[in-house]
Amino acid sequence: MDQLGTDALRFTLAALAGQGRDIRLSEERIQGYRNFMNKIWNAFRYCELNFSLTGERVPLAERSTLDLADRWILSRLQRVIAVTRHALEEYRFNDAANEIYQFFWHEFCDWYLEITKLRVIGAEHGRVNAQAVLLQVFETSLRLMHPFIPFLTEELWQQLPHQGETVVRAPYPTAAHEWTDQEAEQEMTFVMKVISALRNIRSAFKIPNATKLRPHIKAAGDHAKLIQRHHSYIMSLANISEMIIDQELARPELSATAILDEMEIYVPLEGLIDIEVERTRLTRELKRIQEDVVRLEEELAQRDFLEKAPEDVIEKEQAKHQGLREREGKLIQALESIQ
Repeated sequence: MDQLGTDALRFTLAALAGQGRDIRLSEERIQGYRNFMNKIWNAFRYCELNFSLTGERVPLAERSTLDLADRWILSRLQRVIAVTRHALEEYRFNDAANEIYQFFWHEFCDWYLEITKLRVIGAEHGRVNAQAVLLQVFETSLRLMHPFIPFLTEELWQQLPHQGETVVRAPYPTAAHEWTDQEAEQEMTFVMKVISALRNIRSAFKIPNATKLRPHIKAAGDHAKLIQRHHSYIMSLANISEMIIDQELARPELSATAILDEMEIYVPLEGLIDIEVERTRLTRELKRIQEDVVRLEEELAQRDFLEKAPEDVIEKEQAKHQGLREREGKLIQALESIQ
């Protein structure tokens, strides 16, 4: 606790301690959740710096005036509240903790906060709406996390507009089903998949983040309409200069390809990378990854290792193996794109 903090230790114990499971506690695991505490603190600082959350409370606007991302994060919050409460009622504290963790880090921070950066200097009504939604989601999340993370949540909650003297006596969140929006969740999930596909291509070919892409997207019907409707998200978050959207597109030569949801995304690579250098790099990395995969598979197949190694070590090796296989698949796909 002195080294990594009481909140980090509490959250680690809750997140790992599934019913009937013994855990081997390590400083590495606690450090991982200490990073989550830092993530919460940094998210608060960003919100306060850009949207002044500690000022007067801004009420939520009518649903019809909210952006897709606003409606999506509010809807996801309601579902997370419902899942968390249900898990707590069944004493599945690890499920409750992990639900909160995944939502706050990977949806609120990784996606919603990134989208609000586009609105810091945008239209005033968009900025005000973002401020109201940020406050709603952040304050509710602090109450949701409080049983697991009492000290940090109390510190931050006191700085937000609130009712009552202490978060420990504030009502625990209940899902407001009127804010559940399945359509917004489906649309946002689709947009996130497109952005992630473009980011994966950029990462696979080590294209600098500052370099703008010019993807060709073969899509029709509802998919094409969704891309057109939310093109500002895709253009900004994937750093694109222009998009070509057509259902009759042919794949350009020397282009990276991503296939998802009955559509194809092509990113022309000519002028962005040195093809021969990239082919050599990918081939060398693929060989190294495949050697690591073989070594790990031999280790995991040994009966002595499975019988004698601690459970958390086995899980770590299995996760490493899965990660290597995923990386192997991406490298093979990247090589095929430039053959």
